[in-house]
Amino acid sequence: MVDVVLKGLPRRSITLDALIFVVEYKGKQYRIGVIGSEAYESLKKHGYKDSGGTVHLRVPQAALKEPIGWINEAY
Repeated sequence: MVDVVLKGLPRRSITLDALIFVVEYKGKQYRIGVIGSEAYESLKKHGYKDSGGTVHLRVPQAALKEPIGWINEAY
């Protein structure tokens, strides 16, 4: 599990029926998709807010696959 910083409110993906979180880890931004209410509740239980008001989440490092790039950028 790694500590990531939440960069904003999650977006709802209608086609995937999922919540998409944008997080930052070691200076790079990643998208994490959460499908299902049980997974979302688990994610909330592993999160915390620091004294500066920044929300941190603890997620498996395997969830951080590719950094966010431009839409036409090859992976």
